[in-house]
Amino acid sequence: MSVNRQTPESLGPRVWAVSGGKGGTGKSFLACQLAVTQASRGRSVVLVDADPQGAGVHGLLGLSHKSPTIREWLDGQRTLTECLQRTPVNNLRIVFGNTGTSPLPPLSTEKVRDFFAHTADLDADIVILDLGGGMAPEALDLFLSAHEPIAVTLPEMPALENFFQFCRALRFHTINRWLAAEGLPMRAETIWQERPQDEIVDLTDLAHYLPAVLGRRGASAREHPPTPRVHLVLNHLTSIDEVHHGFSLRSLCRKHLDVHLLYTGYVENEPKAWKKLSAVQGRPRIHVTPRIRQEILRIGMNLMQGRELTIDTVMNV
Repeated sequence: MSVNRQTPESLGPRVWAVSGGKGGTGKSFLACQLAVTQASRGRSVVLVDADPQGAGVHGLLGLSHKSPTIREWLDGQRTLTECLQRTPVNNLRIVFGNTGTSPLPPLSTEKVRDFFAHTADLDADIVILDLGGGMAPEALDLFLSAHEPIAVTLPEMPALENFFQFCRALRFHTINRWLAAEGLPMRAETIWQERPQDEIVDLTDLAHYLPAVLGRRGASAREHPPTPRVHLVLNHLTSIDEVHHGFSLRSLCRKHLDVHLLYTGYVENEPKAWKKLSAVQGRPRIHVTPRIRQEILRIGMNLMQGRELTIDTVMNV
């Protein structure tokens, strides 16, 4: 059993959330390009800049920042629909991010539910959230509540280690949500620290044996905690060896963290694309090389069809 937004068959737009533990991995770039490519295929897309540390998506589209923003919605001053702004890209609208001196406040569980209730009313096919980085429980809650949670990382060892920790935090978070739903006043981190280490060596073991562990404490549970399902996108790749890092990371997360990681795609390191991103403010920044555009389109297609990369279909970089 996997967990994300639990009613994928429900009415309203599909919600894609882009996040990851480490900053600077290209999350905003991916969110922006997914929005542009899906809009170019005739789908109505809403791009929401929900990075708590500050707005950035509008710059990638060559737009000047303006109000209303997501903060007005959070503060109850505007509805989400009233925060929508048109862009030069046909079929693409944006909710501008926060540019204040203070970061966005954490979203409570009630506010997360409220947000998805509002997205269901939007006249759109896809809503794409740029959540930025971080492992705070509120951010993880919003990330996992999307139909398609997408985590971005780089093929560098520090970034890969951070990504592994991000997935570990996701697993603890889903277990804690399950414990709360079962009415059990326990924390997964505490159970992990006090576990019998000869029986439970990783989080997959913990999830499998959790009902027995709870039984020893005089508690009970009806079933095992659900498994989080997350899409992986590797960014800034320079070699075929780096492409294969995604398969290794997928295996590690599935085997040791009980996180169902889907290797959905990768984006090459293309200097011409990043040169475009350094253009002066006010010029459109949505143009990327044809090769990167094809890679972004493939990621979008895999997201729409629930597919992932396989070793025999990987293209040489």
